[in-house]
Amino acid sequence: MNIALQEANDISGNKNHACWGFRVHQAEEAGLAGVMVTGAVTDMDELKKSNVPVFYESVSPITASPLGLEAEIHGPVSAGGVIFDC
Repeated sequence: MNIALQEANDISGNKNHACWGFRVHQAEEAGLAGVMVTGAVTDMDELKKSNVPVFYESVSPITASPLGLEAEIHGPVSAGGVIFDC
């Protein structure tokens, strides 16, 4: 099973900026079974249309794009005190 894990630490622990949204289409194309975001998401209309379930903590219209930060791929993510490692 392929999943995507996105941690708020990828955006310096800032949970006010959404780090996931329209990218759900890329997740579908990649064949991911699900996405877990320990932070905020945006683009709720796109998430609702997707066949890929996205689990998240909050919703924000403010995106992480202006921060100019990039996320780690295939790195460990901690959610609720549990570490997930791809």
